[in-house]
Amino acid sequence: MGPTRSLVKVGRELGKSSQLVERWSTKWNWVERAAEWGDEQNRKHRRAQTDAVEKMNERHAPLPPR
Repeated sequence: MGPTRSLVKVGRELGKSSQLVERWSTKWNWVERAAEWGDEQNRKHRRAQTDAVEKMNERHAPLPPR
């Protein structure tokens, strides 16, 4: 549901009560799991950026042979 997700929005989307969704959230550690998922996505994004910069550097300023 993206960064503006909330338990209320999840409940509406699923047609479930907010109390039930809150119990699910607690039982399955949704807050912690969502934060971990976001952290992993950020790591993947940073790695892709780093890889792209390294490839660009190789194209534009190759290291001299040793």
